[in-house]
Amino acid sequence: MTEPNSPDAASPDTVFDSIEAASERWIDEGRAYKKALNDWLDGIYIDRQSPATPEPAESRQDMAGYVLEQIRALNHRGEHARLRELFPPDNDPMDWDGKVWAVSQAAFLPDGRIACTIGMPHEPRRVHVLEGNDASVLEGAILFGRSHDKRYFAFAHVDRIEVRHGWDGEVVATLPYPDSYGNAFAQAHPDVRDGLRELDGAGWRIHQLVVFPDGRRVAMASAAGIFVVGEQGAQLLVPEADAYARQLDDDDPDGKDGFVMSLSYPHVDVSADGRYIATGEQDSSHLIFHEVDGAWTQMAAVEPRASYPCLARFNHLLTDADGVPQPEVALASCHFSRSATLSLPLANLSPGFEASGYEADDTLNYVDDRHWASSLLPSKVGYFIGAQNGYIWMKSHQGYQFGYLHVGGSVLDLDLSEDRKTLLVASYSGQLVQFRAPDEEVPMFITEKNVERPDPYLITNSRLKDVKRHLFLIDEAPMVW
Repeated sequence: MTEPNSPDAASPDTVFDSIEAASERWIDEGRAYKKALNDWLDGIYIDRQSPATPEPAESRQDMAGYVLEQIRALNHRGEHARLRELFPPDNDPMDWDGKVWAVSQAAFLPDGRIACTIGMPHEPRRVHVLEGNDASVLEGAILFGRSHDKRYFAFAHVDRIEVRHGWDGEVVATLPYPDSYGNAFAQAHPDVRDGLRELDGAGWRIHQLVVFPDGRRVAMASAAGIFVVGEQGAQLLVPEADAYARQLDDDDPDGKDGFVMSLSYPHVDVSADGRYIATGEQDSSHLIFHEVDGAWTQMAAVEPRASYPCLARFNHLLTDADGVPQPEVALASCHFSRSATLSLPLANLSPGFEASGYEADDTLNYVDDRHWASSLLPSKVGYFIGAQNGYIWMKSHQGYQFGYLHVGGSVLDLDLSEDRKTLLVASYSGQLVQFRAPDEEVPMFITEKNVERPDPYLITNSRLKDVKRHLFLIDEAPMVW
């Protein structure tokens, strides 16, 4: 008789004669589906034609429960390699709804370890450090941030933000959370008592922390506001006074005692040299700030290409043909299928700069006009766009599409290893995935039709291979797939 938690136990909805029989079906049908879908996509992206046949369909959804039980059982026994051999990782047949924590942050640490944050801003969150197959929790940390060069890391705690020199290094700054919206708010609304000093770290619902190059300040994007936070206090960047007025007008008058903003899609980034901040939220424009006499001052405003600004990311890796740096900032906005990402060359910036992405202003580049970006990773030619639809789109800063990779689940964060060979992907489907580029010098992207991919279980036109996944199931220890 088979034990309920053994690898040979079938889930209640699917029965197999043996785990080998289940593995054979998983592999055969998986490879066939991926081959058919890659060929189908080749017609779209290589032939540039609308498909003449329906999109191939996944046939293994009925295996989801069984495979999940094998993931649990084989992890319990430490048989990670056997799990991957029997059931190569694949999100398409699985049903993760209600079973996993979203992985909302991910970063390679300089020493090769991996850090990740589990949970979304409105949920309980924790920070994990991964080394090999082992996972540990960074006690007390809600989420983390970093400087562009990873010299400094910031950690949000219940009562403070702590900045360290390196992940495990000395504390270089201990920053209090903002205690008010500032004098301008108090003067404009003398009858309103703001409630920021009553928030703890979780109550801020922080979306991002970005450390300045000197490690002494952080930019913080939260549902309660977007601030520059230092040891001596904080400066509010977003929202502006009219945004306060709109929400105050909409609120119940009794809500003016302990008032806290509630922003959607708050986001922020700091340029690699610390000179500029790019920020915004659903109801703002894309905003660029620079520091004037010690105060961060709005320098530029860009009307979004789509309806709602949702993300900004500086790119200091771009150069011209002669190797001269051409830094810019990518600005993403969302509205379902009309979502878009544009970019603004920093050379075009000047005080009072205004441009319209909606009107296709020629001071801007148009990176993408289709995908809702939930993460952005700069590259030497453009951007990896991590999208809500579970794909990563690899595009030049002027809109040429090099490649795509399907992950499954909204792609919430991206990072590259120090050698720029391994792509780290944080997914809403509860997984942290590592994709490795070939070590040999070969073209990264496949440009001929009906070519079998180096990893036959991926939907992609790249030569990347899935080399490791960490899986975060609710109420269970982290697993490896």
